[in-house]
Formats: sequence, structure tokens, C-alpha cells
Amino acid sequence: MKRIVRLTESDLALIVRRVINEQATSSMPSVMPIYGAAGTSTISFSYDRNNDQIKIYGAAKMPDNSLRQLKPYSDSSENISRMASIFMSYNGFKQPQLKQDLESKLTELKGKIDTYKKTKPAQ
Repeated sequence: MKRIVRLTESDLALIVRRVINEQATSSMPSVMPIYGAAGTSTISFSYDRNNDQIKIYGAAKMPDNSLRQLKPYSDSSENISRMASIFMSYNGFKQPQLKQDLESKLTELKGKIDTYKKTKPAQ
């Protein structure tokens, strides 16, 4: 049986806004694999648009094949260098190249976030 649903223009605008916001968020997460002497780590990044924060999290596969969750860290998308340093400190990473790679990935993500902020519809 078919149903006819009537929507006002404001209802339709709200639905479109929600879909756009969901699509923008789903395209934000990014993953960075890291290979080192201590095993393999996968670091992931996501953006919380409600709080304007980037979250760094992940997992490390240790040499004995056990899996260890990395301690997550969230901060404002403006504090890239600080985020990389604190996340590395929390998880015992000491490689200078890793810090550079993290900062590079965070800068790339921040560029996407800034573009998203400019194009997102007014709410």
C-alpha cells in the first residue's frame, strides 16, 4: 500500500541539511598506518563538528601479535602540534619522523575541515 507524505519546505530543508552533515562527517575520518620496530600501529583521525575537535585514536599490533588500544586524544582543530606531541607522549611514541607524519596528516585533515566549514549550510 502506498502512502503519501506531505512535507513543508522547512521539513525538506532540514532533511537535506542532515544528509549533507552526515556525508561531510563520514568523509572526514582518515587512517594512517605506522610500521616500526615495536610492531604495527594504525592511527585514525576523526572530526567532531559539534565541538570543533579532532580525535586521534588507534591500535597497535605488538611483536607477539597481541593488539593494544592506543590512548585516544581530542583537541581543538587549531592545536595541531600540541595534539601530535600529547598523543605521542600518551602512547610512548618517541620517533621524530612520526611526529612530523602526524602533524602532516593533521594539517591535511584541518584543510578538509576548513573547506567543510566554508561550504556547510547555515543551521
